Amino acid sequence: MEPLSPESLSLEEPEAANPNTPSIRLGELASASTGLAQLVAKNPCAPSSLLAELSESKDAITRQNVAANPNTPTEVLLKLGAEFPEELLNNPVFSLLLLEKPNLAESIPRATLASLVKLETVPVSVVNQAVKKVSNQEILLALANRNRTPCSALIILAEHSYEEVKYAAQLHVKLAGKMTQSRELKTIQNILSEWDVSLDVKGMKILKYIGVFTDAFKSLPKIFRHLPSIAANPITPVSLLMQLAEDSDLEIRRDVASNPNTPVSVLMQLAKDSDSEVRSNVAANPNTPVSLLVQLTKDSNWLVRRDVASNPNTPVSLLVRLAEDSDSEVRSNVAANLNTPVSLLVQLTKDSNWLVRRDVASNPNTPVSLLVRLAKDSDLWVRRKVASNSNTPVSLLVRLAKYSDLEIRRNVAANPNTPVSVLMQLAEDSYLEVRRNVAANPNTPVSILMKLAKDRDLDIRTEIASNPNTPVSVLEQLLGDPEETILQIAVGRYLAKKPDGLPVVLQYYPKDSTPKYSSPQYSRLFILLHPQVPRNFLAEHSPSLWWWERYAVAQHPNTPPAAIKTLARDANRIVRAAARANLHRTCAETGFLNQQS
Repeated sequence: MEPLSPESLSLEEPEAANPNTPSIRLGELASASTGLAQLVAKNPCAPSSLLAELSESKDAITRQNVAANPNTPTEVLLKLGAEFPEELLNNPVFSLLLLEKPNLAESIPRATLASLVKLETVPVSVVNQAVKKVSNQEILLALANRNRTPCSALIILAEHSYEEVKYAAQLHVKLAGKMTQSRELKTIQNILSEWDVSLDVKGMKILKYIGVFTDAFKSLPKIFRHLPSIAANPITPVSLLMQLAEDSDLEIRRDVASNPNTPVSVLMQLAKDSDSEVRSNVAANPNTPVSLLVQLTKDSNWLVRRDVASNPNTPVSLLVRLAEDSDSEVRSNVAANLNTPVSLLVQLTKDSNWLVRRDVASNPNTPVSLLVRLAKDSDLWVRRKVASNSNTPVSLLVRLAKYSDLEIRRNVAANPNTPVSVLMQLAEDSYLEVRRNVAANPNTPVSILMKLAKDRDLDIRTEIASNPNTPVSVLEQLLGDPEETILQIAVGRYLAKKPDGLPVVLQYYPKDSTPKYSSPQYSRLFILLHPQVPRNFLAEHSPSLWWWERYAVAQHPNTPPAAIKTLARDANRIVRAAARANLHRTCAETGFLNQQS
């Protein structure tokens, strides 16, 4: 478009906005300048075809005006709603669409629906349709995070197959109630600060701390459904274990038999159980006394004898007897037992079954002389285990590193005894699996780590980020990696080694790593929890879909007051409580707090 003079603009602006201006003339005006295009886009009599054309404009205001225009074609309107959800929602056409299409949520583009459901003013009918018909995780999370989402919809979301959606709904104030700054909140803060690379297990731990699952134990039938896990739980009282040992449920008795707190008297009782797996679990239990192990070595079921052979308390005298057992898996467990003496290992290296010889080769107590012999074994799996044994001497590893078998070279690459010269050789291996193990080896020198940090394979770079010997300079190199899997390790380890390095992290950190992405980014969480994180970074991420990110922002002393006030109304009980506690600490706006409670 050619820029027009101010005089021309002043003459043509009323014409561009006038509903009576002919369609052809509106097209001419829209192509004349950006300012006139903005006015044409607002004109309620602009033809649909012209509005569709203007929806592709590079000018955001023009596109925004098209989204608000009731003459815009429905398909174009719904597409623009992703960028301008409020304009779509306030467009008179949207209300008509709701009446014409009862299942409108199903036909709205995913990106637009994701933007719409984040607005508190979106109609309840759209929310209810989306909860029942939409499978996109980002949209469902947004619904679970809304203050105005109906309880009926939250109940559905609280049972969803997406774990994050389920937890977000369960933590909604309408279902979980409000929460004040308390021991629970401090506990959650401690857990969040200890996160490394996994949220799944930690997330479950958090939910247990705050009592989300307490309702599951309120009714007696549900307790009985959880009896097997209670029987296996190491904190279950001995008195209860004694009762459960006599339960008719087979799974319960099996769990009691494996529980490390089960008293000897109960183990003696269970050692006579008719079920072989119950007796097998007794045989494997570290509390089982030698006298009972002696009895179980005579059991007719090989599974029971096998577990006696693997028990760390089994004395040498019993291992000698079991080394002659007719079942190869029993002898194999003797070969793997750390209590097995060298004399018995020598005997087992001559066993006709390769599984037995394999376990001798993997036993860390096997002496060098036997490993040298087993390195020439006819079975490939035996030789592979020699390559991974921590006792294998350097001279043998040098020879094994040249084998054509991939698994042998992989095991040599992971062996802590492998010399640097061999690691350098294996770092050039054509197979990814070999280079990955070199990257993970704690003895790999920095020069090789620096080289492998540029490898195209994701797993290799992940191992480099995790290697305790990786220097700060290499971790810094990984800070700009496009893969979140690597970032979540590299960011955490870099800041642990260099606490004042946050400016460097933010300099390298991918600029497109924003809350709009539907997958949680734990590297971003480490940044949000850092004491020196900039205020603008905290404000930018305050509307995150992920409650733990909003929590990190809500409790941070650097978070701008406006963002904290918004989070003090958050639908998530933890985020809301953290924000209010932060306001109490940093703001003098107690009137706001009273107004919002």
